Amino acid sequence: MMLGNTKARRHGGVDRALIVLIWGIGITCAHRKPIQQNFFGRWKLDEARSRVLHSSDNLKSAQWRSYEPDGDRVRVSWGSESGQSGTYSAKCDGTIEAAVVGKIRCWQKNASVMEGEQLDPSDTVHRYYSRVVSHDGRTMIITWYEDPGRRRATDRIQYTKE
Repeated sequence: MMLGNTKARRHGGVDRALIVLIWGIGITCAHRKPIQQNFFGRWKLDEARSRVLHSSDNLKSAQWRSYEPDGDRVRVSWGSESGQSGTYSAKCDGTIEAAVVGKIRCWQKNASVMEGEQLDPSDTVHRYYSRVVSHDGRTMIITWYEDPGRRRATDRIQYTKE
């Protein structure tokens, strides 16, 4: 009888230890900060490799983009030869945050892929996007989509690392 109780206690302790371990891993993953180092730096527009379907899109104001750490956020800036056109900082942890116009929500799929939504009521064309850095880290492609599932691409803008 005593042996059965000891065995049951031992297994109960193992079960509790596993539950605590799994809970700890879950908490760690849930609070993990996005890692965006692959995007850091300055990027130059490659107009020849970009495809813009909307005649209202003007790539002249986005001839370059830069990404840099900004505390617990990433500062995104863009502009032309004459200077900076805009900037904002975002955590990209899935929460809705302020952007240049309206709000933005972004999240990291992996070290080289970010996805997001631009929540700007004045721009109905550009809402869903992905930002992807190539495996060699030399190119970045920003793709805008018509749909939240990111199946119907509209604009594809390519940048080269400076």
